[in-house]
Amino acid sequence: MDERRGHHELLKQICNIRQLQQGRDEREAVQKRQAVICADDIVRTKEQIVDQGIDQRERQLERGPFQSHSLLQWQFWLSHSLDEVRDAQDALKEAEDEEADANNQLAKSIGYHKSISELIIQSHRNINKLQDRYAERKYEDLTSYRHWQNEDNA
Repeated sequence: MDERRGHHELLKQICNIRQLQQGRDEREAVQKRQAVICADDIVRTKEQIVDQGIDQRERQLERGPFQSHSLLQWQFWLSHSLDEVRDAQDALKEAEDEEADANNQLAKSIGYHKSISELIIQSHRNINKLQDRYAERKYEDLTSYRHWQNEDNA
């Protein structure tokens, strides 16, 4: 009876492990999709920043700071341009930070996957040990039964 209960518990553990693994796989897939979406957004943001900077620079060059502008106007335009460059650099830095955060999140996800995999491997080892013990007990029971049967027949 204990062997059946042990076998039943073993099957329950196997089912629980499979459910955990399936849930982990689903969470991991969602995290990977989120990381890819985040990386795509970062790339798109960087491209937009570069495109906007190029467009602004072209428009400013078309107007030109030297076309009958006073020195003060030219200094203002140059100062304003530098501010825009700094703003673009700040936005680019933020996008790079977000990309680094996404990479860190992906690395953590991979670490969790490894930990869960190690737990599953250890569980399988424990299951194999239990199965070996069960087989040994069955063999011992069968051997002792045959021994008693031989004594009764003799």
